[in-house]
Amino acid sequence: MLRVLGRRALEAGISVFAILGFCYVPLGTRTGLEHAKAVFGTPAAKRAGGELVDAFTRVRNKLTGQLEELAAGATTATSPVIVTPPKNGAHSEHAHPRARQ
Repeated sequence: MLRVLGRRALEAGISVFAILGFCYVPLGTRTGLEHAKAVFGTPAAKRAGGELVDAFTRVRNKLTGQLEELAAGATTATSPVIVTPPKNGAHSEHAHPRARQ
């Protein structure tokens, strides 16, 4: 258990240094964070983000509608019909091929 805790702490420390490096270490004239903000601030990226939000909204509405239909169908469904096999032994479709001759 101590080994797992130590590994998690090491991974957390590495993640913190990676995030700090992304935010504060310059890559040319800007940091990685400033580059990302510049790229995602373009009109094309904003348009793509808006379309992505619209697509997620359509999918959510479709799934919500399907769940509502399923819930409504479950409340009005009838109980299943149970078919009991004949008491004379094997079914004819399961009998040995020679027995049918």
